[in-house]
Amino acid sequence: FIHPTLRTAKLPSEFLNKQGLTIKVRIGKAIAPAEVSHMNSSNKLMDFLRARTYALGVGLDQEKRLFNPLKLFKIKKKPAEVIEETSRVLIKAEVETLEDFKVWTEKNYEVYIVPTLKIPNILREIGRLREITFREVGEGTNKKIDLDNYDIYYNHLFIWDRDLENIVGAYRIGKGDEILESMGRRGFYLSELFKMKDQFYPMLKQGIELGRSWIRKEYQGKPLPLFLLWKGILKYLIDNPQYRFMFGPVSISNSFSKFSKALIVDYITKNHFDYEMAKYVKPRNKFKADLLPISTDTLVDSSESFKDLDSIIGDIENSHIKIPVLLRQYMNLNAKIISFNIDPKFSDCLDGFLVVDTHNIPPEMLEKLGKNL
Repeated sequence: FIHPTLRTAKLPSEFLNKQGLTIKVRIGKAIAPAEVSHMNSSNKLMDFLRARTYALGVGLDQEKRLFNPLKLFKIKKKPAEVIEETSRVLIKAEVETLEDFKVWTEKNYEVYIVPTLKIPNILREIGRLREITFREVGEGTNKKIDLDNYDIYYNHLFIWDRDLENIVGAYRIGKGDEILESMGRRGFYLSELFKMKDQFYPMLKQGIELGRSWIRKEYQGKPLPLFLLWKGILKYLIDNPQYRFMFGPVSISNSFSKFSKALIVDYITKNHFDYEMAKYVKPRNKFKADLLPISTDTLVDSSESFKDLDSIIGDIENSHIKIPVLLRQYMNLNAKIISFNIDPKFSDCLDGFLVVDTHNIPPEMLEKLGKNL
């Protein structure tokens, strides 16, 4: 700890000892008065401004790591080339056999929830598009196709664009009671990321595991596809009232710096964490934040929403990435996170163990999603 007076007194010498050096400077976004209006003391305000300034330096450190010459000597495994596109003729023919599995139609979109055996060609294309979509955001398996053993016995929710004959996006859905009865906890994809105690079984039995959600790039700027994925999930829950919970991993890309990840983890832990359920779950590969020059507390305490946090992270990250839309949407459903894990099989992304209790979803959200179902 350096006394504030001494810290100020050292500024002239710090300027002088940089003579002849090239100094890199980052300027952050302007801080609006509304962002600091709730700070009721000058000390809090100065702590916040100092933390925001130091956070800009984290971005410069990130650049140094990106261009570290030592990395040239590290052998990085090259991602496999993604498989070729599945024949649209085969996919269209398969879709035409799925009328009984169609759960919703809106505009040019059709929503289906189908068991694996019915869709060999569609599933192949889902696996191909998963890998492409996840790689674009710094995730993915780096294999030629993203399919695994869980896909064999999970159901697949997907959107079909009837006009352009595209698969638009998808989720996979695992029935908790059936998985637990036939395979035990190891039957859940989550078991690869987290250790779950016996006390967690009742929730697993009463829930569905959701995962591997994606929307292809051409449709990501449109709000309707994500809305239709959620509408499909709600329809599934209405048709299967024995399920109260939704759970699964929600990913935060490794494209974020460790400091930004630490901010997100700290914010969620303070605002959207369930400590009771967390007693029964442990990560297999715990997220550990580096020793940081500044505490995340000051920045997190000043953030009243994900929007505020996004503004701070926007200053830190040179790539201008934002908090995943899906994570924010889950929080709008009153979701809780109960643990965090690093997934080495999925480009070292940070996974939050997410749980949604359907009894706690805001009525206005249920009304919006459930309209006309």
